[in-house]
Amino acid sequence: MSKYITEASAYQENLKALNNEKNELDALYAAGILNDADYASGLSEINSQILEQLEDLSKLEETMKSYYGDTLKLAEEEMQKYTDKIDHAHDVMENYIAMQ
Repeated sequence: MSKYITEASAYQENLKALNNEKNELDALYAAGILNDADYASGLSEINSQILEQLEDLSKLEETMKSYYGDTLKLAEEEMQKYTDKIDHAHDVMENYIAMQ
């Protein structure tokens, strides 16, 4: 579980860093330090990295959904076993009381 949280946090930090890079690139372009070609190239590279991070984050999300879904399903099945036992004990008690 903490493995997934750690991974998600890392992706979040990477996305923040890429957003900061984009802001720096925008500032350099606005200051006239970068020409159009360099700005477009830098922007393209940052956008590609952002897309990669988002794709990886999406895969992690699916993995987490699968993991937690399976975990919840197993917990529900285990809970159902005990519920069935309680229901059975309740039925036995009702039958016993009815016989009195």
